[in-house]
Amino acid sequence: MTIFTKAKVVKVLNDKVSSGEIKSFHLTESYLRISKSKRTGFTFILNQFTENQIIRLITKPTPNPSIENITDFYTKQIKRYK
Repeated sequence: MTIFTKAKVVKVLNDKVSSGEIKSFHLTESYLRISKSKRTGFTFILNQFTENQIIRLITKPTPNPSIENITDFYTKQIKRYK
């Protein structure tokens, strides 16, 4: 992942944290973990996706856990893009 893509990903996720859409995220060289709450979250293995796919996936609005589980949501979105 290039530094420009990483900066865009961090900006989008920081905006989501500040708006309360997600609780936290953790970005390393090999994975991205997005947590909606203490018990719900999803982990992206970064080498399985292109940079554009990651940006497209994280810019989508994250659903409320009472409506749809975050794991189910991202699994459906990944299948849609591949």
